[in-house]
Amino acid sequence: MSGRGKPVAIAAATIAAGVIAAAAYTLRDIARERWHIYKLRKGTVEERYRAAETLAEMRSTRAVEHLIEAIRADPNEEIHRNPMNYLPPTPECPQVGLAIATPFAFALHRIGEGAHPLIRKRLESESDVRLKEIFTIVADPRARLICPIRRLKSPAGGSSR
Repeated sequence: MSGRGKPVAIAAATIAAGVIAAAAYTLRDIARERWHIYKLRKGTVEERYRAAETLAEMRSTRAVEHLIEAIRADPNEEIHRNPMNYLPPTPECPQVGLAIATPFAFALHRIGEGAHPLIRKRLESESDVRLKEIFTIVADPRARLICPIRRLKSPAGGSSR
C-alpha cells in the first residue's frame, strides 16, 4: 500500500468495527427478547414463568400476544378476587384494589400501558368468560395485582404451581 492508503484503510476498518459494535449493542435487546419469547412458548413450566417475568421487566409489547396465548392455554391462569378486596384504591386506603394473579396474567399486567391496546382488542372479540375477566382486570390501570407464585421449586427440583 502507498503511504496514503494505509491510514485510509485503518480508518475505514475502525469505522466498520464501530458500526458493527453499535449494531450488536442495539440488537442484543431484541435477541434477548426473542429468546425469552421462545422460552415462554416452548420451555418447561419454570422456564416459562421466568421468561414471563423477564419479559414483564422488559415491558415487552412483542410478548403480549404470546402471554395472551399462554393464559388461554392454561386453564389454571386466573385472577383471584372478591367484591370486598377488588375496589379502586383511594388516598385513604391505597391497598384496596389488591387481587392475586397467576404468573402469566401478572406478567401481562406488569408490561403496563403498552399492552393495553392489544389486550382491549382481544377483549372485544373474546367469548370465553374466564379470559374476559382476566383481560378486563389486567387492562385496568387501577388494578393492584400480586403474584405469590414466583420461581417456586418443589422438593424434587421441579416446578410447582
